[in-house]
Amino acid sequence: MISGFDKSKVRRAWIVSDFSVWGMTGQDSVEYLAMETVGTEMNVHFGSVSIGGTQQLVSFSSLCDLRGNSLPEEIDSPVVIVQPKSAQGAFIVGSAVSDSFIIARDSDASRPVPVDLLIMEMGS
Repeated sequence: MISGFDKSKVRRAWIVSDFSVWGMTGQDSVEYLAMETVGTEMNVHFGSVSIGGTQQLVSFSSLCDLRGNSLPEEIDSPVVIVQPKSAQGAFIVGSAVSDSFIIARDSDASRPVPVDLLIMEMGS
């Protein structure tokens, strides 16, 4: 039988196989300058637009491990480790929070990147 103290030290871990990473970071932007003439007035417009960066937000509850078990909705102090399965890589953007994480693929990859994920609960 596991005592209450021993149970509090137990950490969980899951392996999610063949996860497809399609998200990209939103670090690139384009600045633009546009001129518009309406009647006799001329207007100049200047701005900046983010390109590329569709973030892939992944909730833990949407994942299944190798055994087909759904992950819990919340994980206490999660750590997500990405293991690429191709020449193109993927990475975690920022830090995982208790219910989700953001993942992105290499900007050199022209299509989604397959990876395996190791998700560990570190506890408080």
